[in-house]
This record gives sequence, C-alpha cells and structure tokens, in this order.
Amino acid sequence: MESGLDWDEDYDPNALFESEIIQMVFEADQLAFAASRPAEVAPGSRWNYSSGDSMLLSAVLEQATGMPADEYARAKLFDPIGMTQVEWWRDARGHTLTYCCLDATSRDFARFGLLYLRNGTWGDEQVVPAAWVDESLAGSTASGGRYGYQWWLDGGDGERYRAFSARGHDGQYIYVIPELDLVVVRNGSYMKSPCEPVADPNLFSRYPPSGLVRGQGTTPPGRGWNAAAFLQRIVDSVTGPGGGTSPASAPAPTPAPPTNVADATCDPAPDPGPGADPAPGDSPGTPQPPPATPAVPVVARPGYTG
Repeated sequence: MESGLDWDEDYDPNALFESEIIQMVFEADQLAFAASRPAEVAPGSRWNYSSGDSMLLSAVLEQATGMPADEYARAKLFDPIGMTQVEWWRDARGHTLTYCCLDATSRDFARFGLLYLRNGTWGDEQVVPAAWVDESLAGSTASGGRYGYQWWLDGGDGERYRAFSARGHDGQYIYVIPELDLVVVRNGSYMKSPCEPVADPNLFSRYPPSGLVRGQGTTPPGRGWNAAAFLQRIVDSVTGPGGGTSPASAPAPTPAPPTNVADATCDPAPDPGPGADPAPGDSPGTPQPPPATPAVPVVARPGYTG
C-alpha cells in the first residue's frame, strides 16, 4: 500500500470516473489496469489503501513461481492446511485477483487465521516461514504501524489486546488475537453465481458487490452492524468478568428464496477489445437496498456452498 502510484479507492458508484477501484473491476485485464497507474509520489513515502497495489502481487507471484497465484496458493497454502472449499477468482485474461474475491467457508477462513496464530506452522509442518509471519505483522512506518503485508494491525477491541485482522469489502473478517489464543471469523452474505469464478466485466450482474443487484453477489451487513462491538462481546466472553453474558437469541430469519438462475447464461458477450465503450448494462447503476433476509447460497458443486 506504499507503491506511490496514483489510486483512488472510492466505492461510491457515483464516483465512477474518479475511482480507480470501480474502473478496474470493469476491465477484462485488471492487472494491466493496475500496472498502468502513473507514479504520484516516491515509493514508501505514503500509505494509501489500494486494491491496485494488491493486484500487482498477482504478477509478482506468477513471475516468481511460474504459476498463477491461485494455483500456487492451492499447492503451497490451501491444501497443506486443509482449505478444501475455496475458489480464487481470476480476471477475464486469467490473472488471479490478488486484491479480492477469495471464496471460502468460515471454517476455512479460520484455518488461515489459525496458521498465522501458530506462527506459520500447521501440525508439524512450517507452511509459511516464521520470519515472513513476523515481518508481515511488523507494520510499516508510513501507515503509522496500522498495516503490515495485507494485514490490518490495529486491535479493534479497544486496543486491550494486540490483534491483527483481514477485512473483506462486504463484511468478511478474520481476527487473530495471539494473547488470547483466539481466532474469530465473521463471513459475508454471498449469493454464488453458477458461472465460473471469472470476473468478466460482461458478467458483472452475476457477481456484484455491496448489494448493488438484489439477490446477486455479496451483501454487506445491515446498518446496525458494528464490527468492534461484535469482537468485544467475544473477547469479554473469554476474559470476563461478565464474559458469559450474551444477548437473548433472536429467532432465525426466514431465508429468502434463492434467485432463479436456471436460465442464466455464463457466456460473456464478445470482448469489444481495449478502448471500446462499455456495453449497455455494464455500469453498476443505482444501488439497491439489501434484501430483508440473508441470501441463500447457490450450490456450485457437491460440497461447495460459497
């Protein structure tokens, strides 16, 4: 997040022409878009949250390993720690989207958090070098120590305990609190498309974020959601006093009926090529309010629920 490249991480659909993150998701070659950004300041002199910086890691990893980032991660990371229900999206040119779009169950996300809690070890195997774990959690000077290598380092529980976390755009969180030997996961609401995990801009309506299309893609938590309060309740239950208290259980909401996608096509429209105007319907449009009840995942294949 300190490349110095010009980048505006604005998720407001009204900021289409100012926001690089919105523009990038409508590119067939998202890696090329991220790499095309001009330098604005010297590298290392400014911290600026940038999905473009993270997307550049896709090329770094592929050049270093000779494998797409998702394939390398599966062989060296996901499989060794038992993350079996996981998909990592690619753009329409085949580049792994290293800034987003890693689909997994809450339990598998917890496995990743536990790997870091255990300093990179899984059983008797050192899956990630301990020195890398330490370095990635050190915190950069330009971020004021709040951010490491793709990890947030501020506590989130009133700073009583050192914590670090991975935070997804629509409410997915992995919290790790070493002092309490604790990993906490909150997963997002996701209506999985039957299409392959390829972020083709011509299929944007099948996987939009932020509840932009009702019953499709991901939906953020409701307005009453507070991540810090969520974590605080769990920490209190572990540390006490009063830790055993919890709010009265509310009745489970009635699930919304799954969207009928039987007649949906996963074949994108012909690629208009670089520089062409976007096809009608390619813009996010006016945000729609989230569904009143959580979306029901669509089963993509046996054993996978998104």
